[in-house]
This record gives sequence, structure tokens and C-alpha cells, in this order.
Amino acid sequence: MGPDRFPKPARWARDIPISSLRSLFKAVIALAAVMLISACTGAPEPTATPTPTEPASPVPTATATELPAATEIPEPVATTAPTEIPQSDEFISPYTPSAPLGSGASLASVVLQLDLEEGAVYRIRTLTTQDISQSFEGQTFEIGQIMGFEYMYTVTSREPDGSAWVDVSYTRAIFESETPLGTESYDSADSSGQIPEGAEGFAAVVGTGFSMKIGSDGEILEIEGLDEMLDQILSGLNLPDAEMRQAFELTMRQQYSEQAMKEQLGNLLFDFPEGSLQVGDSWSSTQESHVMLPIIAETTYTLLDFDENTALIEVRSEIRTGEGEGGMDFGLFAFDFTISGTQTGTIQVDLNTGLANSVIDQILLGEMTMLIEGEEVNVPLNINQTVQVESAQLVP
Repeated sequence: MGPDRFPKPARWARDIPISSLRSLFKAVIALAAVMLISACTGAPEPTATPTPTEPASPVPTATATELPAATEIPEPVATTAPTEIPQSDEFISPYTPSAPLGSGASLASVVLQLDLEEGAVYRIRTLTTQDISQSFEGQTFEIGQIMGFEYMYTVTSREPDGSAWVDVSYTRAIFESETPLGTESYDSADSSGQIPEGAEGFAAVVGTGFSMKIGSDGEILEIEGLDEMLDQILSGLNLPDAEMRQAFELTMRQQYSEQAMKEQLGNLLFDFPEGSLQVGDSWSSTQESHVMLPIIAETTYTLLDFDENTALIEVRSEIRTGEGEGGMDFGLFAFDFTISGTQTGTIQVDLNTGLANSVIDQILLGEMTMLIEGEEVNVPLNINQTVQVESAQLVP
């Protein structure tokens, strides 16, 4: 990989000795992992907040920060919908989507589409569990991360063509990280906790939101309120260095642009095919994401089974880095990735709403390249991650 893919380094980095910059390598690990999750899963996750100076100790010091007030949400109501979620103290109930209780043989075909009810409130939770192995200067670094987000979808209106306007709000974020720097954890639902360094972006997104128009095929047609949401997120961050804040704000505005959010939110929903399907039918989709990293995912879906309420779908994907500029620049360093890999899993679609529960396993291999004063440092990557999505209708 050549330096042309990188954003231009900030001017103030030129006076930093190479030895000092390299000492920041471990601090970049967690940030890089967040970036890869966002690019590969399509989930709209905030970027970890960069630390502008070298940590004084191996374990970052937690900073006491007032957490956003917890958002009151209704409890799931008892329904017969297949997406009803058992109550659990865990963020996402551990489960593997299974075949429907009924038999697909009793129905000739099924049509998959999004069918959101006006006035309804839906809860979407995503959980990404990630293990990374990296090698640098003869040493191997093992990193483990867990990131979870909860969204509330409130359907404010529905059009005759089946499209719907939805208010989206971020109501909870969780973050756990185990790196050579130490172990950190954050849960916005815990009002007594502190926000560790690196989790400020997760805390700042809770309580924000926007509106979007979704077609019956799951495509995001329009988005409103992104600028206001981003201003609110940035106002909740404390980045004293002006150039670092400018670089971070530019990255955030790219990640939360309308096109970027359409890509991310569209991937969070199910990719609906046209027409009716029978058991054994397959269809393909190519998704390109340019959020943080140019990523191409070529996916084949196969309908395994269905009944009157639920469809079970197998997912198999090939993932690779696309062409174009990627990576991030935080002044002290810039970095980029090349990756390739596969993902496999199952999606369980509620035929009453079109919302899905899913478990997807990803295996990614690649290389992170850091650019420091024009010098490239190449770091092999081995990434195993599981992405789970859980949907539930709360109202009515």
C-alpha cells in the first residue's frame, strides 16, 4: 500500500520524533478496532475519541464525566410475534436463530418486505464481539472488544406505498475493551459509572437522534436532522487541542454524512429481494461502504425455511477492501487498512414487520499501515468477530 491512500498528516506532527510517535502505537489499537467494526458491519457506531498525547501509564485514567440522563422506554408487550425477546439482564439475549415452528411446505411462497406500523415503537440492539491479534516489532498484541448500541425506531407516519418516516434515537451504548493498555468498560445505563478515555464518543451519542424515511424494500430514502445530531455529539466532547478537534470533527462529519448513514442504516436492515420466494431460493447482493474504509461485501442469501410468521435465511459473504482513499489522520499518526475475509450466519425475519434477528460471524485477515513522518509501519491483522442484531416491537 502506498501513502497516496492516506489523508494528509497534520502540520504539527512534523515536529514529533519518530520514537515518540511509535510509542503511541498501542493507543491506536482500540481506535483502529472501532473503525474496522464500523466499516465491516455497517452499524452506525461512533468513532472512539483520539487521545492527543502519549499516555502517562499503561492504563488510561478514567475521567469523571456526567452521563446523559437515562431515556425512559416502554417495556416489551406480550405478543405472539416471532421477534418477541425474552427478558434478560444481558444486553442481548444469547440465542441462535432457529427454524420456524411451522413448516414451509404448507405455504407455496413468501414475500419479504418491511411493514412498519404507524405509531409503533421498535427497539433495535446491535452487539459486536471482536478479537484481534496484531504483530508489531516482534510482539503479538491480543485485543478484545465488545460494543453494543440500542436504537428506538418510532414510526411517525406511513405512506400509501408502504414507506414510513421513522424517528431514530440512540438510547444506550456499551463498550468493553481489553488491550495492552488495560481493561476499560462503559455502559450508559449505569449512571454511577465513569466514562473511560476512548469511550467519550459512545457516551456523547446517547440521547441524540434523527429522522429517516424507509421504503418497503428496506432502502433508506431520506434522512433529516444529521447536522443537529452531530453538533450535539461534538458539543459533548472535550478535545482541548484545536487541530485534533478539527481532524476528529472532519472524520465525524464524514461518518455521519447523509450518504454514509444511508449505507450504514441500510445494512442494519435486511436487504429485501423483489418478488416471491420459495424454500431453497437464493439471491445475491453487492454492498459498498465508503464510511471510514472503502469496503465491498458480496453476499449470497438462501431461504432455508419459513412459516406464516418467520423466515430463516442463510448468509454467506466475501469481504474485501475497495479502491479509494481511506484511513484516518489524527495528526500524530495516520493509518489505513487492507482487509479481506468471509462472513457466515443466519437471519430470522419477522414477516409481520420485516425486522430481523441475526447472528453473523466474520473472519478477516489483513494489514494495518501506519504513516509516521512519511515512514510506513505495517502491522498484520487477524480479526474474528460476531455481530448480533436483535429486534423487538415495544408499542403497541
